[in-house]
Amino acid sequence: MIWRSRLRHRKIMDKGDRKLHASKAHKEEESFLNRRKELFRRLPKIDRLMGRELTKELTEQYGYRAVLEAARKVEEQLRDAMRQQILVEEKPAVFLDTSGLSGQKDGLPVKLSDLKALPETTLDYTEYVLQEMKRLLAHRSQRQMQRVINATGVILHTNLGRAPLGDRLVSELVPLMTGYTNLELNLEDGKRGSRYDHFAENLCKLTGAEAAIAVITTRQQCCSC
Repeated sequence: MIWRSRLRHRKIMDKGDRKLHASKAHKEEESFLNRRKELFRRLPKIDRLMGRELTKELTEQYGYRAVLEAARKVEEQLRDAMRQQILVEEKPAVFLDTSGLSGQKDGLPVKLSDLKALPETTLDYTEYVLQEMKRLLAHRSQRQMQRVINATGVILHTNLGRAPLGDRLVSELVPLMTGYTNLELNLEDGKRGSRYDHFAENLCKLTGAEAAIAVITTRQQCCSC
């Protein structure tokens, strides 16, 4: 009878401990949710952001639509951080430049866990959003296509833009590319001409062929003689 009484007492104690732990976990979760709601309230409203002096300067530089999109994107990043419990402070940390991280989108990391915070450096939410907007807009305005060095050993490389043009050729092409030309116009009679007339004769002299035609497709470029 004694061991039954002890077993009953242990079950009662275990049940009480479980209730206590469950209650504590529930309170912690409720506390976090309340804190997160408070953090959401601290986020600046978009219309107020668009009225700030810095935002007006950014609008003059990048345009209203681009600035508005940047503001919404940065705020959504902050909300995601709060939902994922990454950001639970009353003031957001100033994040390091993450432009070199993999998996980035528009200059901001897709995974918020990749954000790196500078310790003991904080801004209020309005200033933080403004600074991130400025950084995001500056990143988007950078030229996406850049000059690179071809060290592959392949001279005509499709991924690298094929063959580069010489300075002399570029200088001759600029006037033609920045205006209208007689591509298919016969200047002698004013009637429609053929674009092949501009190179066919010279190409035949160069190759010794009787006739020449150029064929350009989206998959390949070739010249038939």
